[in-house]
Amino acid sequence: MIDGVYYVRYIIAAIGLTISSWQDWRSREINDLIWVFMTASGIPLLIYEAYIRGFGFWIILSATSILFSTITGLTLYKLDFFGGADAKALISLSLLIPVIPEELSIKLGTHPITSISIFNNSIILSTTPAIYLLIRNTCRMATGESIFTGLERESIIKKILAMMTGYRIKLSELKDKRFLYPIEEVKLENGVIKRKLSVRIGASLGEERLEDIIKLYNDGVLEGEIWVTPALPLIIFIAIGTLITFTYGDIVMKFMRSLGDIRFNLR
Repeated sequence: MIDGVYYVRYIIAAIGLTISSWQDWRSREINDLIWVFMTASGIPLLIYEAYIRGFGFWIILSATSILFSTITGLTLYKLDFFGGADAKALISLSLLIPVIPEELSIKLGTHPITSISIFNNSIILSTTPAIYLLIRNTCRMATGESIFTGLERESIIKKILAMMTGYRIKLSELKDKRFLYPIEEVKLENGVIKRKLSVRIGASLGEERLEDIIKLYNDGVLEGEIWVTPALPLIIFIAIGTLITFTYGDIVMKFMRSLGDIRFNLR
C-alpha cells in the first residue's frame, strides 16, 4: 500500500517539475498553481502515510525534511539568492515526498531526507555554468582580447568571480537580450563614467542596474561592452536534482563518504 502511495507521489512530482521547468526556461516565471497542486496533493498523502505507519522515526525524518526545506528556501529567498518559485519548489517537494523509501535509500546507499538531497544535488548542478563561463572567458583572454577594459584596477578575486559568473556583451545588444543582468555598477559622476565589478547580485538589484545602464547608453553617455550574468533557470536544476535523488542519491554525501574512504585507505 505504501509503495502505491510513493508511485502517486513520483507521478505528481514529475508532472509539476516538468511543467515548471518548461515555464522557467521560456519566461523565468512560473504559475503558482503548480506548487498549490503539488502541496495540496502531498499533504493528504503525508497524513495517510502517517496514519498507516503510526508515530515513529519516519515522522521525525519527515519533519526534519520539511523544516530544512522551509528554513533553507525562505532564507535564500530573503537573501535574494533564490527566486520565489525556487523556494516554493523546494518546500512543496518536501511536503510531497519528505523522505526516500527505506528500501530505495538502502539500495542507493544514501540518507533518506529528500529535501537535503534535492538541495545538494541542485546546487552542485547549478555550478556547471560557472565552469563553462570560466573556460569561455579564459579562451577570450588567451586570444589576446582585453575583457576587463575600464576595470583594470579591480582585484584578481573580483575578476575571477566575474569570469565564473558572467561575460561581456555589447551594450547595443543588451537591451534586446532576455534574462541578462549587469554585474557592473556604472555611475556618472561630474561627467565622468565610473565603473566597478559587483558580482554579488540578486534579481531585484539586477533589474535596477539594467534600467540605469540602458538609460546611460540611450543618453549616449555609455558605450562599448558591459559584464552581465545570465539568470539561470534554477527550477530545471531542481528537477534534475530530484531525478538524481531517486536514482543515485545525494551527490555531496557520497562525495564526502568517498573522501572518508580514501583517508581510511591511506592510513
